Amino acid sequence: MNQVYDMLEEASGEKIDRNYVSEATIKAGVVRAEADTPPADSFNYFEVVKYQYFNSLGLRGDNTPEYARYLGYVDATELFPDMKVTTPEAYCQKVLSGKATTIYQRLMSAAQ
Repeated sequence: MNQVYDMLEEASGEKIDRNYVSEATIKAGVVRAEADTPPADSFNYFEVVKYQYFNSLGLRGDNTPEYARYLGYVDATELFPDMKVTTPEAYCQKVLSGKATTIYQRLMSAAQ
């Protein structure tokens, strides 16, 4: 997440306020939320999901390209080297210039 903030700050020249949650808070949240064990169809179950997500994303690093490769996943550009991709930096520039479109806008245009 810090890399995204860094990229946006560099591209925009603005400083983004960052609010961090400590490792201890995340781990305590996981323990507390799982101990309560609310039903999966209740709104309170969101607390379980939220802290498990923070743990997976921020602490364990389950979302990294290195971990994906370890699991055997490949990047689309490895399968299709000629495929044109938009880098996060290029998309950020489009957003900041007001020229970015959402996937839904592109799909709607293609359907018409």
